[in-house]
Amino acid sequence: MKKIRNVLVMFICAIVCLATTVSYASSKKTLAGTIKCSGSTALLPIVKQAAEDFMKVYPKVSIEVTGGGSGTGIRNVTDGVVDIGNSDVFAPENSGLVDNQIAVIPFLFIANNDVKVSSLTNDQLKGIFSGKITNWKEVGGEDKKIVVVMRPASSGTRMTIQQIVMGKENFTTNAIVQDSTGSVKTTVANTPGAIGYIDLAYVDSKVKALKYNNVECNLENVKNGKYTLVSIGHMYTKGQPNELTKAFIEYIKGTTFQNRVLQYYKFAPVTKELKDKVNKIKIGSSSSNNKNTIKPSVKRKK
Repeated sequence: MKKIRNVLVMFICAIVCLATTVSYASSKKTLAGTIKCSGSTALLPIVKQAAEDFMKVYPKVSIEVTGGGSGTGIRNVTDGVVDIGNSDVFAPENSGLVDNQIAVIPFLFIANNDVKVSSLTNDQLKGIFSGKITNWKEVGGEDKKIVVVMRPASSGTRMTIQQIVMGKENFTTNAIVQDSTGSVKTTVANTPGAIGYIDLAYVDSKVKALKYNNVECNLENVKNGKYTLVSIGHMYTKGQPNELTKAFIEYIKGTTFQNRVLQYYKFAPVTKELKDKVNKIKIGSSSSNNKNTIKPSVKRKK
């Protein structure tokens, strides 16, 4: 029954996505060309979904979506390698990039399902990810080694954790570093005693979602301001976008996508009220001492 219900939910979402795009396209002229996007892996689920649906309505449009991290996205769009740089942190103020804010992203800490702890405070998390706390028994769990899994310095998610949780504290150099959000989840799921951080869109039964300061990560708590481990998702362009790129961004920022599709993937729509509650995460804030000492455990994906 659970599998049938999940299939039905996915089917309904697909219909909503397609109907949204068809409605959007009804008043638009034919579009053609290629859009290249790279950057934040936190934003990949919604950008890929939007690209897929947009291309169904505009068969002559090709949208290439890749990850690499927020820093990579901002660098690529600045250098003209891509049309859109996806990021979950703000670009430098003097970058000359045009900011299109498309979503509020809830982040959370996850653990392997064998971990008995269900909630961690900010200080406990800071201790774990700085390497000062190395055993689960130190935070109320069993006598088991803590295995830290995290992202590289170019990751916007890591920059968010640095600014909100770590502050001036540096990340431990004794960690498994993964190149994408999905890889962090998979590693945590398969490694006893592991802990990592991802965004809410990636959470499933394969990992244990941890409360942050005893507050559960869900859209209701994000919207009412109780859950604070969040940042804003951006689609940056170098100057004003061309007609095709602008149309794609406008589709994502449209009311139907924001209020229906976005929330299906567990992102919150960008509203003025919510923006005022969200931390302004800036690029380049991840502890710099780790850039040369931590080696990724997998090769960077193309």
